[in-house]
Amino acid sequence: MGTLKKLLTASVAALALSGAAIADRPAFFEVTVTNITAAQSFTPILVVTHASDSVLFRVGEAASAELAELAEGGDTAPLAAALAQND
Repeated sequence: MGTLKKLLTASVAALALSGAAIADRPAFFEVTVTNITAAQSFTPILVVTHASDSVLFRVGEAASAELAELAEGGDTAPLAAALAQND
């Protein structure tokens, strides 16, 4: 069984994407992702923090081009860039 573990310290992403919510103090997160499938690979992991009023998609509406690229092609870069711009 293939196991993929990634430990991510997201302090930079948290500060960049959460804005004023945590700007006065650093936040640290540890995220562990374990692939329990047999020899199936993952898309690169994208972990971000966001304000509670942030919306990535709405049911019944078309996905953004960046989210569609992640879903269809596994490319996290466009969505990561779009999220960073929405800071």
